[in-house]
Amino acid sequence: MMVPARPILDTLIESDGGRSLKNIHKTEVGRMMQAGLCGLLYPDIAHLSPEQIQNFLCEVEIVQGKAHLAIVAPKGPLQHAEIDRLSNAGTSIVAGLAYAPREIAHTREAVQSILINADVINGSAETEDLSIVFQGGARISNYEYKFAKLVGAEIAKFPHAPKKFITGGGRGIMRAPHRGSQITAMERGENDTTNCGVSCGKIIAAEPPNSIVTKLAVFEQIERRLEAFTRSGQLTVFFPGGTGTFEELLYVLAVLTEPKNQGIHYTFLLAGSEENLEYYDTVISTLEQSLGTDIVEQTQLKERVCIGKPEEVAQRILKEAEASRWARRKEITGKPNDAHVRMDFHGGIHIPKGLRVPFLVTRESVAALQLHREQSAADIIVNLRRFLYSVSCACISKERDEVAQNGPFVVSGDPEVMAGIDRLLEFFVAMQRMNGGTYQKPYILRGAA
Repeated sequence: MMVPARPILDTLIESDGGRSLKNIHKTEVGRMMQAGLCGLLYPDIAHLSPEQIQNFLCEVEIVQGKAHLAIVAPKGPLQHAEIDRLSNAGTSIVAGLAYAPREIAHTREAVQSILINADVINGSAETEDLSIVFQGGARISNYEYKFAKLVGAEIAKFPHAPKKFITGGGRGIMRAPHRGSQITAMERGENDTTNCGVSCGKIIAAEPPNSIVTKLAVFEQIERRLEAFTRSGQLTVFFPGGTGTFEELLYVLAVLTEPKNQGIHYTFLLAGSEENLEYYDTVISTLEQSLGTDIVEQTQLKERVCIGKPEEVAQRILKEAEASRWARRKEITGKPNDAHVRMDFHGGIHIPKGLRVPFLVTRESVAALQLHREQSAADIIVNLRRFLYSVSCACISKERDEVAQNGPFVVSGDPEVMAGIDRLLEFFVAMQRMNGGTYQKPYILRGAA
């Protein structure tokens, strides 16, 4: 459970009578908590004794002049407290600094530190792990789950390097490749694949990580989580999903269309079986209608679609990941003194400000979104990503009650842009890919009847 630092600090001190934590206010951690600059990932403290609380490690690291807080929850105290689903298989849980707005410009170092602390990426910049990010939906068909599981099993057979599978750590596609790697391990009697999860407090509060994940990094904000996905690994593979997956794809497209990233090697695939052809046709036609064909061509979306049998898709993934690994090795050779050039972390990518600054979903913020084409490619994608995040929140979070009580959000935008998004969301509803049960459209276009 991710909670704001200041109230949890007071509760922790009260819970042990101030015995073990009485001086924490005087530390750098305490000052950061009181200033509201950080949050803690912490299980329900009602289950913890003062002795168990003392077993939690708290570290502050100064990275380029900015304080970074890591709270690491060891396996033992969690198991003793009967919080098994968070401690399964030795999961390490890490929470990081939520920067104040004035400090938002440099999030790369914090994201990198959290991923290293959670062992999602390696501490050594030149480690040769083959690291692949898998993204896709929690609400998928049994066939889609089995397909992604078989793809994961095939990739895990690749013999030439240790592998890391990085997902959102939940269910559906976020579990399937991990399960596939387990199957391969059982068949071969060995396992050189590490199953990693990247989540955030809002998600963890609603659903615990799956039991197969052995390394878990948790970020306080969805923007940090998306940045961690984009910077991790040598290749990002998308499987079918709903609004969350489409939001993740928009994030990648915004990075690719950012002018400062021209010439930087970054690649992704849209993977699936023959049954997913309609899904990807709909997603791409939506992007063509809402963003324009130029953006679809610039990001090579159609060329990135990888459809076939599980072994064929796995071979394409391995080919692309190996090409990315060679490109990264070339970058390291060309920039040996650059601390941001790593085998498994895209430190050189520029994340547009609109993707870094946390977006708070309110009626005013949603109404202010610029949902039209009269802006740069990266800017319109950033705004669409924020809009899709608002839709997701209005379906499953506290914003759902706001919409139920006071009516749909009112948005301003180009009717053609919004028509494409409307059609995609209706498609997701028809395929039962939307969260929150029965879907009620949570927005209306300003001026619409």
